[in-house]
Amino acid sequence: MLILMKYLVFSAFALALLSCKKNDAPDQHLIAWGETLQCKVDGVNWHASKDGDLFAQSVSGTLYGDSMLLLSANSGIESIGIAIYSGSISQGGPFALSGNLPYNSSAHYDNDLSTANFTTDSLRNGIMKCSLDKDQSIVYGGFSFDAYHPVTHKVVHITDGFFSIKY
Repeated sequence: MLILMKYLVFSAFALALLSCKKNDAPDQHLIAWGETLQCKVDGVNWHASKDGDLFAQSVSGTLYGDSMLLLSANSGIESIGIAIYSGSISQGGPFALSGNLPYNSSAHYDNDLSTANFTTDSLRNGIMKCSLDKDQSIVYGGFSFDAYHPVTHKVVHITDGFFSIKY
């Protein structure tokens, strides 16, 4: 009985160890493709890519030297945007998404076409890490953030974010 118990404990440990994978290692197919942004919005999968319906989905990225990175993704009427202002984007961060003022790194989520959207602020914030593939002009990485809607006073939780976008 003791041998069986040791075998079960060892097997469970080995299975757990083998099933672990590093979260920040991007899928090589997505890096080569370079046109996707995905995450969970309040626990529900959300995705935008350039392979989707041209009028319903889009992703874009703009890199200005090593000081500013702008990411934008749309799926239907929903959108996610991230703006990083730093003198060292090529170092990969982590970058705090905590502002909604000009030249503060920030993120937003919009789930309708109104003028107000969910934005990060000093109380609801997040983080982003990224890497640059300068040979293929691709930026990729991960992010998560909480954002606040000033009209509804609701908070949205954006988690498990991954992007791979040409710049």
